[in-house]
Amino acid sequence: MGDRGDYTHLVSQFLSVFLTMPVVIPVMIASYSIVGEKRTRTLEPLLATPITTLELLSGKTLAATIPALAASWLSYVAFALGTRLLTASPPIVSKLLAPSWLLAIFGVGPLLSIAGVSIAVMISSRANDPRVAEQLSTLVVLPLLVLFVAQTSGLVALSDTLIVWVAIALIVIDSGLLYFATRLFQRETVLTRWK
Repeated sequence: MGDRGDYTHLVSQFLSVFLTMPVVIPVMIASYSIVGEKRTRTLEPLLATPITTLELLSGKTLAATIPALAASWLSYVAFALGTRLLTASPPIVSKLLAPSWLLAIFGVGPLLSIAGVSIAVMISSRANDPRVAEQLSTLVVLPLLVLFVAQTSGLVALSDTLIVWVAIALIVIDSGLLYFATRLFQRETVLTRWK
């Protein structure tokens, strides 16, 4: 019985890995989104269209977020199926299908992704070089890496209550980040700084 508890604890440590994935992938994509278009001179024609800033940034956010969420959700399904096939321990499998895991994977993951992409788009709209934008945007991942290290060392346990509070906090943070990203992105400034 003690071994199963240890395995259940070990499996629960994978949750922070699955929460890191939806942030790392889209941040890399989003950090290049605006500054890359400035470099290739495709941003000017895009800004000349009647699209609003909110629509433009929403499109950039979705384009970066959807592939990352698809990858993380497919990885989770493969992990859960692999765990089910390779282990005969129902507590381990039930841990992966617990409401807290499902909320974290399908709720907190997308919210983390939107937060990371919003910050990366803000950095990308202000940066002059794609490499600088990518390097600055990777700093978004640091809090999740700290969480991963804290969880694996036993300093933090991702409880059901903590996951719910993180989800609530991320809804507020995402709303604020999307608002600031829209306000920070000024078409005229973006275009004139690059001439």
